[in-house]
Amino acid sequence: GIWSRGFDKTWDPVTGTAGIEWTPVSDTLMFLKYSRGYKAGGFNTGTIAASPTTKPELVDAYELGWKQQLAGRLQLEASVVYYDYQDKQLRAKFVDPIFGALDKLVNVPKSEIKGAELEITASPLSGLTLSASGTYLDAEVKKYEGVTGSFTDANGLRQPIIASFKGVDLPFAPEFQYTVRADYDFSLGGNLNGFVGVGVNGQSKSIGILTVSDADRDLYEIRSRNLVNMNAGIRAADDRWRASLWAKNLFD
Repeated sequence: GIWSRGFDKTWDPVTGTAGIEWTPVSDTLMFLKYSRGYKAGGFNTGTIAASPTTKPELVDAYELGWKQQLAGRLQLEASVVYYDYQDKQLRAKFVDPIFGALDKLVNVPKSEIKGAELEITASPLSGLTLSASGTYLDAEVKKYEGVTGSFTDANGLRQPIIASFKGVDLPFAPEFQYTVRADYDFSLGGNLNGFVGVGVNGQSKSIGILTVSDADRDLYEIRSRNLVNMNAGIRAADDRWRASLWAKNLFD
């Protein structure tokens, strides 16, 4: 149980994972996996006016995937996923009769994420590893009636304006993401090896809040970005120690 501000809540979720793997031919693996995830409910402690508790968040996750090894130097992985959320916990607005619009943690009754991922890893030369991956996500609300504004009634109290959020993008879920990387490990003679690596990763734009407002979309938009990371160093041939220099977001 959890206790806060005089409230006591106990949740008893059932979670688990089940999967099937199939190898139709050598170096080929196909799999289907299901899992149920759980996030405990909580308490809105930021303001007395907010409803005190939020319900647990549940997700049923389905993944269908394929892995292929080619000639020992090339590996391909692909998967499609579907996440079905119940009562997803997100920050949103509510309206207090005295204080007006305030933030709280709410439960979105139903939302979903559909996606696909492709990853390629290759070793064309001894010591050289090349990798690339890309992810596509379609993350949206399927059912939620939320606050979009407020008005003052005849008694001078603030009242909410409610609208459907169906089809609204979930926060912090860019539609596209990618990573490209190259790493090279080489002998320096004796018991020393050198290594150097460079990677680029990026994502498309996303949104930082749950909103139906065009003005909020502009204000809280998270712009698309591309980052370059590098590292270089030396290590013992048996990898018992290593020293390196690294830079993240090299070109700001």
